[in-house]
Amino acid sequence: MLKPAAGLAMALLIASCSSTKVLRSPAPLDTDWSGAETVTVKLADFEFQPEHVALKVRRPIRLILVNTGSDIHDFSAPEFFSAVMYRPGAVVGPDGRIEVAEGQSKEVDIVPIAEGSYDLECTEFLHSLFGMTGKIEVTRDSGSGTR
Repeated sequence: MLKPAAGLAMALLIASCSSTKVLRSPAPLDTDWSGAETVTVKLADFEFQPEHVALKVRRPIRLILVNTGSDIHDFSAPEFFSAVMYRPGAVVGPDGRIEVAEGQSKEVDIVPIAEGSYDLECTEFLHSLFGMTGKIEVTRDSGSGTR
C-alpha cells in the first residue's frame, strides 16, 4: 500500500507526463523572414490587445508579445503552436506558452501551416477567468496580395 505522500508524488508525476506537448517543426531553410508580417499583441491586465489575431496560412509572421500589464502574463495557445513551423532558435515552452515579465517583450518567428480557429489565454492564476482570453484565426491566403 502506498503512503499518502508517495501517492501524491505518483499523481503529480502522472499529471506532468500527460500534459500537452507542442511539436517543434523548423520552417524551410528558404523561408524569406525579411518579408515577415509583424503582428504585435499587448498583454495588458486581464486582456489581450487585440483579442482576435488574424493570420494567413504559410505566411511568415514575426509575433511580438508586449507585456503592458502590472504583473507577469503569458500567451498560451498550445493547439496553435502545434500548427506552426518555427524559425530556428525560436523559444516557445513545451506546453505552447510564452511567458512575458512585466514591462518586457518577446518575439517569435513562425509560419502557420494549418487553417483553423485557435484558443488563446493567459494561464496565470485567475487571468482567463477575468477575461484574458482570445482567438487566433488562420485562414487561407486569397492570393490577392492584400491583407
